[in-house]
Amino acid sequence: MKEDDTESGKSRNTVTGQEPAAGTFAPSGSEVKIRVATGNGAGSSSATVPSGSSASASASASVQKVKVPNVVNMPEDTAVATLIEAGLRVGTITPVSSAEVKADTISRQAPAAGEEADPNSLVNLEISTGPEKVSYYFDGTIAAPTSQEASDYTAGVPVQIIFIASDGTVILNTTATEFPYGPVTAHGLKVPTGAIKMVYTVTTPDTVDANGNVTPGKSEQRTVTRAVSFTKE
Repeated sequence: MKEDDTESGKSRNTVTGQEPAAGTFAPSGSEVKIRVATGNGAGSSSATVPSGSSASASASASVQKVKVPNVVNMPEDTAVATLIEAGLRVGTITPVSSAEVKADTISRQAPAAGEEADPNSLVNLEISTGPEKVSYYFDGTIAAPTSQEASDYTAGVPVQIIFIASDGTVILNTTATEFPYGPVTAHGLKVPTGAIKMVYTVTTPDTVDANGNVTPGKSEQRTVTRAVSFTKE
């Protein structure tokens, strides 16, 4: 807006001042007040300076920015309060699994900490739900010890089967004489691997020495261990 300056000794229609002052930043669309000399105290005039004019443009080129605070690793309520105190607003809060960030704390923010943003602008957050909850399953049969695993295994010999996940969970503990054994099904396993241990007994043949003395054969226990990978559910 234009304001008459009746006290200035300058000639009529000469600009004697402005508010905000030159070089000051003001929000876009705001008005700039200018003082114009009336000259010898005579006459008055009024006008509005369009917000798109050069005078308004210099005053509204930019709003004072706000530095975005770091809220990562904060609990949700603390992060929200911190952003509001900084003159910002909370946008979306998205739950995301994270093995690195404690559950129920902020794992990511956008804009990032230290960036500058307009006052009252939105900061989107991701909140950790803790490590991803994954489970595994096994569904299949168990084959007999192979010749590569146990060259002295004979079909029909009783075999103790001990099937254990790598966290110690026992999936199966039984004795079988026929293979393949199964089906064996296990769900909700917390680890991706396990092992099948197969234990059986062999009897060594009798031996005869040079003098004809017979040494009876001995029963010996054999163990075969087979690594197993589970499927993600």
